[in-house]
Amino acid sequence: MKTKDLFVGLFVTLGLSACTDVEILDEGNKDGIEVQSRGLFSNEVNINWNEEHQIIDGFGVAQAGWAADLFMYPQRDTVAALLFGENGLNINMLRGQVFPHYWDSETDSTYHMEDNVDMPLSDPYFQTATSDDLDRRGQLWVSKVAYKNYNVDKLFFSTWTPPAFMKTNGARQQGSLKPESYQAFANYLAGFCKAYKQAGLDVYAMSPVNEPNFATPDWNSCKWEEADLAKFIVENMGPTFQREGLNTKIVFGEVAQWSTLVLGYLNLVSAKKYVENVIKADERVVEYANVAAGHGYDLPNIPYEFPIEPYDVAASKGLDV
Repeated sequence: MKTKDLFVGLFVTLGLSACTDVEILDEGNKDGIEVQSRGLFSNEVNINWNEEHQIIDGFGVAQAGWAADLFMYPQRDTVAALLFGENGLNINMLRGQVFPHYWDSETDSTYHMEDNVDMPLSDPYFQTATSDDLDRRGQLWVSKVAYKNYNVDKLFFSTWTPPAFMKTNGARQQGSLKPESYQAFANYLAGFCKAYKQAGLDVYAMSPVNEPNFATPDWNSCKWEEADLAKFIVENMGPTFQREGLNTKIVFGEVAQWSTLVLGYLNLVSAKKYVENVIKADERVVEYANVAAGHGYDLPNIPYEFPIEPYDVAASKGLDV
């Protein structure tokens, strides 16, 4: 029977040159007991239509890292149809980024929503554009196509890092958010939602940080201790979203493994535990946040699988997962 809403069924990172096939052995129907299929990575999948466990809001694709590539791709309309169309994957959720390069200083205030994204691929722009600009316009193009052409009504954005000038190390990689920048960052996130709204795009959900326990020099990142994230949501982000009249769901968690690995001296905090620690730090988090999230990665060179575990504490507080 129903146990708890599931916010995201699955996010898939798109590769424009790869695909996976699943062979259906017995298509069955909803009046039958089960459907059996065989995939490339497992022997058997059984689907029992008559036993309900969770309500799934949708299935989606994460455009992190490929939106600019699709924006410049000669067959981009075909790919969009395969992703979002009824004869394609027909997904209804799209995950993007709140980029750090909308604002480069405290005097900035625009999100570049007025930038043209409808130019033909022959336009000289594509030969001279910076990577930051391609990322911004690519994401805006993909979001508009999905939302307006295919009715993808759940646009979800995560934040790899705040703008560099708001951080302790003044860089997009590593570091953490300066305490005196908490409200400025909350304003930044609210402003992003309002800018997308003015462009005709409703932001369904937003996460203030992607993988908060893993700050790396290799890509945009920002370290967040659980107590600091709780403080930010309770004192800054939540009240700011309410004050601005935003109905955007607030997501938190997004640690890169669902369950905890204890291997000798190695003890990695799981997404489940991180969420619990944020709630424990300040239970008022659940008054503002709506969704507890995690990522389902395995770590390279570690012969251990991270099973998906129920977020029992988050669920008991009324959060979706």
